[in-house]
Amino acid sequence: VRASITDISERKRNETLAYAQNKILEMIAASTPHDRTLRSICRFVERIGDGFKTAIMVLDPDNKTLSVEQAPSLDEEFKLCLDFVNVGVDSLTCGSAVYHGKDRIAADIAHEAGWGPHMSKLEEHSIGAVWSFLVYGAAGRVIGTMDVYVNESRVPTTDELDKMSRMARLAGIAIKRQQDEQKLRNSEARYRGL
Repeated sequence: VRASITDISERKRNETLAYAQNKILEMIAASTPHDRTLRSICRFVERIGDGFKTAIMVLDPDNKTLSVEQAPSLDEEFKLCLDFVNVGVDSLTCGSAVYHGKDRIAADIAHEAGWGPHMSKLEEHSIGAVWSFLVYGAAGRVIGTMDVYVNESRVPTTDELDKMSRMARLAGIAIKRQQDEQKLRNSEARYRGL
C-alpha cells in the first residue's frame, strides 16, 4: 500500500483568484454599481492572506487628496482617519505612494512619520503594516490607491504582491468605467439642456 499526501492549498488559492478576476470582470461588463464591484475586490483581496483589511481610495480631480471609496472591513472610526488624506511626502502611506508615483510598502507602520498622530487607532485595530498599490485609469494616470492593512509588521510575499497588483488593476478598470459613465451622463444632460 502506497499513500501520497499533496498540499493543494496554494492551487486552491490560485483557483479562487482566477474565479475572482472573472467574477469582477463580469460585474464591470454588466455595469454592476461600482460600489458593489469595489466591495467585491476588497473582499477578494482580504482572502489572499490572513489578517488583511482592504480600502480602495479615490483621488480627487485636483490630485490633492484621497478619500475612502470602499473599505468593508474597516470600522467607521478608522475610516475617518482615511478621509481627505493629503497627497505629500510625509502623508499616510497612500498619500505618499501617490506623491512618489509608485507602490509603497510600509512594513512596520510604527516607523512611518505620517501615521504618528493615528498610532493609538492603529494599535487599537491591531494594524502593523500598510501596503499601498496605485490604481491607474486611462493613459497611466493615477486615480487612487488600493491599501491593504495587515495585522503583523511584515512585507508581502512575491505571490501576494502579484495577486494584489492584479486586483489593483481591476479596481482601476472599475473606477475608470464609473468615471466614464458619469461623464457621459453629464454630457447627455448638457445636450438635453441645450
